Amino acid sequence: MYDQNDADKAIPDFQRAINLGGEATFRVHHDDSSGWLHVKPGTASFTAETGSHSQDFPTSAVSAKNKKLTAEHAFHIEAGSKSYTFSPTSKSAKRESEFIVNTIGR
Repeated sequence: MYDQNDADKAIPDFQRAINLGGEATFRVHHDDSSGWLHVKPGTASFTAETGSHSQDFPTSAVSAKNKKLTAEHAFHIEAGSKSYTFSPTSKSAKRESEFIVNTIGR
């Protein structure tokens, strides 16, 4: 479902995967690159298509999330003194962003 650009239908499957100890993976934009954001409760990692912007956010480093989404449904992951902005690419970007922020915030 997610590969058909429909996060609304995929979110329940993502939730089941997380409840079973797995992760959910989302296609996102970050800075000038695109890639995949892998999320689990309390942690996330970004794998850029180019590899130059890839970043892990271990549980101990993720100190805050911006619960106020921007008009483009972008969200922020704050790790240490740095803030990283991500924006989902699906047609359900708002719901996707809310799910990601809530999952990381557990």
